[in-house]
Amino acid sequence: MSAIVNSGRKFSSSNVESSLLYSSRELLQREGTRAVLLITDAESDGAKLTDNLWVSLAESRPRVFSFEIGSAGSSTAQNQMQSYAEINNGFYDQALSAGDLQVGFD
Repeated sequence: MSAIVNSGRKFSSSNVESSLLYSSRELLQREGTRAVLLITDAESDGAKLTDNLWVSLAESRPRVFSFEIGSAGSSTAQNQMQSYAEINNGFYDQALSAGDLQVGFD
C-alpha cells in the first residue's frame, strides 16, 4: 500500500487495468505473500493494457481481492473483476448498495 501512496502517481480515473498493472509490477519487488485489494466499478478505458497486465499478474501472482461497486451489474465489469480474483485463489464480491459496501468490510 505504501508503494502506491508514496509513488506520487496521480489517479484521476477508475482505470482498473492501469492501477492493477502498476500494483502488480510494484509487488514483483516484494518477498512473501502478495495481495491486491481492488475497490472499483471496473468501467474503464484500459483495454489496451490488458495483455501487459496479464503478463505482469502471471509474474507477480498476487492474491487479488476484488470488490466491485457501482457498475450496475455490468457483465463485462463483473467478468473482469472475477477473472482478477481467480488469480492465486483471490476473492470477488459485488456491492449493490451502500449497505453492501459496509458489509464488504466486515
